[in-house]
Amino acid sequence: EELGQMRENADVLRLLIERESDPALLFTICAVCRQWKALVETHWRNLDFQDTYAPEGVLLAVPRIVPNLSGIYLSDCLQFTEPTLIQFFSSSLAPKLSVIDLSSCSFSDQLLRVIAEHCPSLTSLDLKFCDITNDGLQCLNQCTQLRKVTMDKCFAVSDDGMPALSALPALTCVSLRDVHLSNRGALALASCTRLEQLFLSGCQRLTDEGLAPLLQANQASLADIDLAYCSPEGESLRALAACPALRSLCLRGCFDLDDAHLTAIASNAPGLEVLDCYGCGVSDEGVAHLALNCPHLKRVVLAGTMIGDAALDALGRHCAGLEDVDLSVCTVFPAAVTRLCTALPSLKRLTLEGCESLGAED
Repeated sequence: EELGQMRENADVLRLLIERESDPALLFTICAVCRQWKALVETHWRNLDFQDTYAPEGVLLAVPRIVPNLSGIYLSDCLQFTEPTLIQFFSSSLAPKLSVIDLSSCSFSDQLLRVIAEHCPSLTSLDLKFCDITNDGLQCLNQCTQLRKVTMDKCFAVSDDGMPALSALPALTCVSLRDVHLSNRGALALASCTRLEQLFLSGCQRLTDEGLAPLLQANQASLADIDLAYCSPEGESLRALAACPALRSLCLRGCFDLDDAHLTAIASNAPGLEVLDCYGCGVSDEGVAHLALNCPHLKRVVLAGTMIGDAALDALGRHCAGLEDVDLSVCTVFPAAVTRLCTALPSLKRLTLEGCESLGAED
């Protein structure tokens, strides 16, 4: 019945093609009729092989079947060997690819060099959990349109690879979570001046010496920052307070964040929507300023902080759009939690794990 309806209305099929990225659906459509195959060739833009376990021959057939593809997602596709990946990224399709996801795939720096040579339109490259090295990154200077690079948990990458990233003229997003990065690498990245997203959580060797110059160089543009379990201190926290475009900020485990710093950050970031200060040294005073200055908050993590009922009342008064609030291991009492829930019509998730005071009488 569904196939019959699709035959009667090519627009429905076109819409399906534009929204779906499943290789199995693609090959099914192409097998039905020439008209459908033509629609695939014209409109199919993204293809996601994750969890499909498709054989290598299917991947190699893609350039012929979907000649206008712009995004290829191969996360966790360990069935594709490096020679097959090299053949695919050397095909006639390669110049049109703008988004490539190879996270958790198995390959060497050689494939990275092939991609850099054959994919001039590349804007986003995901290499999470890959065995690339600093030497492999040197070829990225050919990717002049590359805006987003993700290399979380690439354990062979270190400070020596950062000059290659900083040389990318269009770079606006860099994700280096749990990479062996120190202040030397952060200083190399400080030559980037248009970063909008900076994700460095787990880079525990970073301190003010490297973080502050990197943040200061990108204060006007930074919107999303993750410095969880780094060591930002006074100078870095003051640099964050001068980032007016902040939309999300994660300072989980950053023990130097106190009420004064939180107040300064909130005062200059009216568009802040997400804040994670798990385990930081903030209390009711800082959260009161946060709530007053950041009315668009949607998610806030205050777990393990020194807040009490006054913080909850402030959030309830000023942040009606909150959807997710984490108060784990905080000293808050039932009446204040009830008032908060009543004041937040959009609340979808409230986490209260380890709040021993909730067993006490109000």
